[in-house]
Amino acid sequence: MPKVKVDREIQHGFNNCAREDNPDNAIALFEKVCKEGKALNSHMYNVLLHLLSKHERNETFFQVYVHLKKSDLKLDETAVASFTKACAQTGDIMKGWEETLRFAA
Repeated sequence: MPKVKVDREIQHGFNNCAREDNPDNAIALFEKVCKEGKALNSHMYNVLLHLLSKHERNETFFQVYVHLKKSDLKLDETAVASFTKACAQTGDIMKGWEETLRFAA
């Protein structure tokens, strides 16, 4: 898995969003980071994906998930679990199951 240079300020921002259970701030931080052309590491994606699935922000969740899959980062169990949860929330359990099977292969 490629190493992503961690911007400590950005990581701290995502950690605060998780601590405050605030998906709106996490989305704003994600958009800012993307606009600035900076990279996210797996932890940052996982915090964002968790908050989005927890608060059923599914449209945004799937956009972020596609962004993660297009990055050089490797999917991990946490991201796939959040994906499966978001799929279940939208009634597309098979989509979540298929992604889980691809991940496990």
